[in-house]
Parts: sequence; structure tokens; C-alpha cells
Amino acid sequence: MIFDKNILINETLDNYFETWSHCVDTGDFVQEKFLDKIDKYIYKNLVKSFKQIEIYSLLQLKDMGVKLGLFDKLKIWFSGIEPIYNAEKKQKLKLEKMKAKKARSKSKRKPTT
Repeated sequence: MIFDKNILINETLDNYFETWSHCVDTGDFVQEKFLDKIDKYIYKNLVKSFKQIEIYSLLQLKDMGVKLGLFDKLKIWFSGIEPIYNAEKKQKLKLEKMKAKKARSKSKRKPTT
């Protein structure tokens, strides 16, 4: 999980401004109050994305062996975000368990003769 935090922030801002520019283009025929609601919603998602980037940055520091403070550990714990490679491992384990369960259920079936 090696990434550059600034690159992620730049991509997030590019997506934010692209979405916002699409909303501004519709300003001629959409009422102001709806545009304000859309702006707030887009901004809320931008802040959420920045928080995710911060959590992934902390996870990377933790993997590199940097000792994190209590509040940083709490941020990670409350966010519920895991490193990407852990999520992939968990998904593989679930698939293996499901396959094993299916194999056991097939072996328990009695052959009909």
C-alpha cells in the first residue's frame, strides 16, 4: 500500500471541481436553492474523501513502523477502514470457507439409488 498522499488529494480535487462544474453548467435552468443543496452535498463528499485519504495515510505510516499516537489509532479504529491488502485477504478467506462448506454439504448428501 504505497501511495503519494498529494497525488490522491489532487485527484480528489479534480473530481470535485469536475462535478461542481457540471452543476454550474445547469445553473441556467435549475433553481438556486437546489444548486445550494447540491453544492453542500458535493462538499460533504469531498470532506469525507479527505478523511479517507488521511486514514489511509495513517495506515501506511503504521505499516512502515512509525509509532502512532493514541488519537491517530482511535481515528483508524473509529473509521473502520482497513488496509486494502487485508480486505482482499478477508474476501479470499470468505470464498474459501464458502467453497469448503459447499463441499461438506455435497459429501453429506446420500446418493440416490
